[in-house]
Amino acid sequence: MEDAVHIPAMADEVSQLLAFAGSGWIVDATVGLGGHAVSLLEASPRAKFLGIDRDAQSLDQARRRLERFGDRVVLEHANFSGTPAVMEKYGIPAAKSILLDLGMSSRQLFDPARGFSLKLPGPLDMRMDTSTGKTLGEILSVISEYELTRAIRLYGQERAARRIARRILKSFKSGRIQDTVDLAREISAACGPRRKSEITHPATRTFQALRIVVNRELEALEEFIESARELLEVGGRIAVITFHSIEDRLVKRWLAEQAASCRCPPELPVCRCGGLPLMRLLARGKKPTTAEVEANPRSRSAKLRAAQRLR
Repeated sequence: MEDAVHIPAMADEVSQLLAFAGSGWIVDATVGLGGHAVSLLEASPRAKFLGIDRDAQSLDQARRRLERFGDRVVLEHANFSGTPAVMEKYGIPAAKSILLDLGMSSRQLFDPARGFSLKLPGPLDMRMDTSTGKTLGEILSVISEYELTRAIRLYGQERAARRIARRILKSFKSGRIQDTVDLAREISAACGPRRKSEITHPATRTFQALRIVVNRELEALEEFIESARELLEVGGRIAVITFHSIEDRLVKRWLAEQAASCRCPPELPVCRCGGLPLMRLLARGKKPTTAEVEANPRSRSAKLRAAQRLR
């Protein structure tokens, strides 16, 4: 699939927040196909750029797309949770700007070979990084009905989670699920008749939940935000784009803690941390404009949060 098919969410807002005039490093921990990277490099002509992505295919396309920026760009195949190690590898003590975009590219979603497609037959894979980790099929071989139900309910916010989990495991063990179309069919059957008001495919939420499980996405996000402030220069900025309510809550809570005037345990009678916030909030769950959603419907669930390191 061509690079142009994917449109990065809120590219203008990201550039306004993270671009700068002087020298310094921009770290894009989920560079994808390089859409945000192009905007940031053009708006920051003296900046150097480190792009990280766990998807080797996306990284190859980003490399071709960013070739014109020459030695200003360094790209690395890694999970975004490993950003501190990658920065250390390239001798980057701190970044002036950091971006984390947790969305998926259109190429990933619509390439049946990756196993994310609801409508085209593909393998039971769903790994972002096909060089490591367990495939969806391997997970379904060992996961319990309780664990699968919990994941579908929590990550997919699916009310029929128990019924869906039971049907998936029964059909998988009997051999009725061989590819993603089979999987979508069994999920749809477990959901029952589709309502006329429903716009999305009935298996969409469950596919989302399964993808999160396969790629351990929430664990990676928690690991990333633990060290994110320390990866920034004082005065540096970070922007995070989420597409899922659980991801957004994690980021929102972390930023609120960083921006709080006191971070002492509630049992302490007086403040001992100095009462000074570590970061200043710049964007509090900003959503794409109506015009952007019309041009790029997949951006409709995006939320942008950003902050600046104060000390």
